[in-house]
Amino acid sequence: MSKIFRIYADSDPIYSGNFSEVPTEHRKKIVEALNEWGEVLGKGGLNEMIYSLFFWYNQTEFVCSKCEKTFKETVCSTCGQQLSESDKYEHNESIDHLLNCIGMLTRLEIV
Repeated sequence: MSKIFRIYADSDPIYSGNFSEVPTEHRKKIVEALNEWGEVLGKGGLNEMIYSLFFWYNQTEFVCSKCEKTFKETVCSTCGQQLSESDKYEHNESIDHLLNCIGMLTRLEIV
């Protein structure tokens, strides 16, 4: 059974879950860091750790709608079409809320 992480801003729960909404490639690092350090960090340390663990969340990439390929440039090298910028990772309401409240986080409970 996976642990449940509850992150609070004062007495208000901001996040409760096991980070199942996070891509597997990032989840392990987040869970390990929070298990090891989350409960002993003060308010500022908790905020900084969570913020740094989610640096990947707002990454974007350029996508060609015609070729359905991603690029680092703004023009498709295959067909020459202008690319549109999109989120690299699917966004989730729970994680959005957590990151929107990042400066107000006060404590973590692990159940």
